[in-house]
Amino acid sequence: MQSAEAIAKELQRHLKGAVHGDELYRYMYSSDASIFKVVPLCVAMPRDAEDVLAAIDYARREGLPIIARGAGSSRCGQPLGEAIILDLSVHLNQVLEINPDQGYVRVQPGVVLADLNRALKPSGKFFAPDPSSGDWCTLGGMIANNASGAHTGKYGTTKRHVLALDAVLANGQAFRTQRLAWDGPELARLRAERSREGEIYRGVAALLEAHQVRLQARRPQVRKDVCGYNLYEVRENGAFDLSQLLVGSEGTLAVVTEAMLRILDLPKAKALALVTFDRLEAVGPAVCQLLEWGASMMEFVEATLLAIARKGDPALDAFLPRDLECALIVEFDGAERAQVEEQIRRMEHVLVGELGLASAVKPA
Repeated sequence: MQSAEAIAKELQRHLKGAVHGDELYRYMYSSDASIFKVVPLCVAMPRDAEDVLAAIDYARREGLPIIARGAGSSRCGQPLGEAIILDLSVHLNQVLEINPDQGYVRVQPGVVLADLNRALKPSGKFFAPDPSSGDWCTLGGMIANNASGAHTGKYGTTKRHVLALDAVLANGQAFRTQRLAWDGPELARLRAERSREGEIYRGVAALLEAHQVRLQARRPQVRKDVCGYNLYEVRENGAFDLSQLLVGSEGTLAVVTEAMLRILDLPKAKALALVTFDRLEAVGPAVCQLLEWGASMMEFVEATLLAIARKGDPALDAFLPRDLECALIVEFDGAERAQVEEQIRRMEHVLVGELGLASAVKPA
């Protein structure tokens, strides 16, 4: 076993970006937002995609594990391990292209979500997935985890907004995913290639040909499915897209070096309301109704959190009835203010009046 300093020194010979094997840097990268702590072998800060390729190639030759990392905002410990840590947030953090007319943006994996949306705002666009860590999480981490957020009900998880990915495979080979016609010549060409890339295309396509019916029959019918590998949507509607397999794979299949992402028009109007309930079991039917109406956001607030809020701000007693069991914060967005305000009024009329599910609707 080589020492951390020796591994860092050898790896530095292959990279333009800095590599650190000292105790301080290893300690700094031994934790994330989770409860776990694992000291890495060393920490590398790739300067470009070539550095990522060189680092993975070195790790392959030496038989060493390697883990890509962004902001370290996960609460599950994914960026931790006795491995070479690739911090992609230091240098690979540029928005490469914004194309509002075609509805896409090209980014490096270290771009922070909040920075991307600030860059998109002047063109009237935004990237829809919005995890609570959006002020510091990176796009690479969002792709790795198939991140979602409060607006998932309307806009879906990250996988819905990924158009193409540039990545590096475990053998150090560059790899690009894109949406291809299942019966088209480009997919046929890739499946015929005698390379690791061709092997992947052949293998995944054969897997889907053999098991597509079973996969779709057993597919969970939920809006947010982030468990395991997303084989369900690799082949869909006559298309084949390996981006859908990489999104959510948590760096186990490839390391992303660039992403082309779908961007949407910023809603011109939003309306927000607090929907209160005196029965927990009434929330389920209410949520189903709100999804049918196209609510852009729903956040559930249970009794314990309401009690904590009251304790922190006694003024809430006058605002929130004492017999509340829970509440929903609900948002509608759209093109016109009158439209979203009408949706709030309809919500009150139906959920409180007609169905008797909610005790009150309090518009913001």
